[in-house]
Amino acid sequence: MTRFTVSCALLLAGLAFQAQAAPCLRVDDHPVTLHGMVVIQTFYGPPGYGETPKTDRRETQGLLKLDAPVCIGVSDADGVVTETQQSMVTMVPPAKVSLKHYRGKKVTASGSLFQAVTGHHHTDVLIDVEHIDVAKQKGIEGIL
Repeated sequence: MTRFTVSCALLLAGLAFQAQAAPCLRVDDHPVTLHGMVVIQTFYGPPGYGETPKTDRRETQGLLKLDAPVCIGVSDADGVVTETQQSMVTMVPPAKVSLKHYRGKKVTASGSLFQAVTGHHHTDVLIDVEHIDVAKQKGIEGIL
């Protein structure tokens, strides 16, 4: 094959792959559903957010480690949308729901996405969880 033919084949393959890729989610999409494993992590909080560990408070948060990175569009101060691959989002559960019960479990979480706006937000994107379900296990349990 000539170099031109190979280049054309690669270009067409790339376009086909791009056409199959899922569109990016937007922080104003509602509702969205994400799949992943709940991780509980502790971060340094105020006053120094890690700069003064001896005096900083600790903040424990539930994170959703996504099964696969998800494209999410976020806006900057000028309204310019940047699409980024996110593999972890912070979960903001309803007031009476403790994410500690979901630690280490695969879940499906539905809700609204929003961008990090304070030092308390430790991922670029958060999900305001409206509904959470433990994922059904595949395998023998499905047969019983």
